[in-house]
Amino acid sequence: MTIAQVVGTSLIGISCIALIAYTSYDVFYWSYQWIKTKLLCCYYHQQGLDFWPSRSIYHSSKNPLYITSPFGQLVSILKTCGDINNKTFIDCGCGKGNILIEAAKLPLKALAGIDIDPNLIKICQANLAKCGLDTQTTLYTGCLEDYEKTLATYDIIYCYGLYQETTLRSLCKYLAFQKKSKLIIYRNLTNPAPFYETGFHLHYHYQPCHLSDYEIWVFKIN
Repeated sequence: MTIAQVVGTSLIGISCIALIAYTSYDVFYWSYQWIKTKLLCCYYHQQGLDFWPSRSIYHSSKNPLYITSPFGQLVSILKTCGDINNKTFIDCGCGKGNILIEAAKLPLKALAGIDIDPNLIKICQANLAKCGLDTQTTLYTGCLEDYEKTLATYDIIYCYGLYQETTLRSLCKYLAFQKKSKLIIYRNLTNPAPFYETGFHLHYHYQPCHLSDYEIWVFKIN
């Protein structure tokens, strides 16, 4: 074997080791979250609640399938946001409602959710009713683009990677124009530029691994 071959093989080996080292924690974290979600879905199923991921005719590459937001993180996120007493909360792409059920543990004034899929909204209503939360939660069915004015009436907006960049920029501009304090919790954000360009500032950022599904951004505007 020539020196060039030795050097080339060594570089390939080092690259493979570096790649494994770089991604192994991500793989471990994803596996942990996947198993945790499946176990919790099974647990809640025993309680008569349905949080299983699903796909319907309303979902596409533009409107991705319903994936359950990670359980048990909303409360700790909102604890970083100061006084939330009597604030209003809306979940964009609420799906089957696990985030709304977690939000109900907090001293919020009102809860709401919106989803494009009427079938998911029905399941969400059933889950909320099972938890005794149906009468204090407002649900909307339709595209997020059609609910800008509605979203602007809420203090805290939660979103799991649903917006295209142009639509997100439009929403941020509209919210900034209201001249009111807003808090947006965004998971799986590909580009934060629409927030910065419209006057929002980053309040909190959590990145437990390199997978954007688990990266959380919290933006504020006053």
